[in-house]
Amino acid sequence: SNLANGSAMTTPSIASPTFTTKFVATGLYANGNSSTAITINWTNGDRQSLTVSANTTLSFSGAVAGQIISLIISENGTGNFTIAVPTMKWPSGSAGVFTTTPNAINILAVYYDGTNYYAELAAGMA
Repeated sequence: SNLANGSAMTTPSIASPTFTTKFVATGLYANGNSSTAITINWTNGDRQSLTVSANTTLSFSGAVAGQIISLIISENGTGNFTIAVPTMKWPSGSAGVFTTTPNAINILAVYYDGTNYYAELAAGMA
């Protein structure tokens, strides 16, 4: 060892580290009321909400590999509106079933790996 023969140790250094910010989980971004189609832009935040006031088809944009995202979907006071989501992988291969009764709250939790969305649904929260 260098210490045994009296040599001094040098301080290790890291040459030119690069840090990038890809996403930050803060707050809740409100998308307002849906129309028949809406794009959820995940650059607006990892946690977002939406009130369904018509049969709605969702699409996603801006997700980054490794991002864990949550979407709180509420039915309005009329309810009974369908919710279609982008292609996702679900536990046991069975897509979650949204509760569509008036004022129902569904929470969609998704992991994005850069290619696929892996989803779980907590339907009909009370």
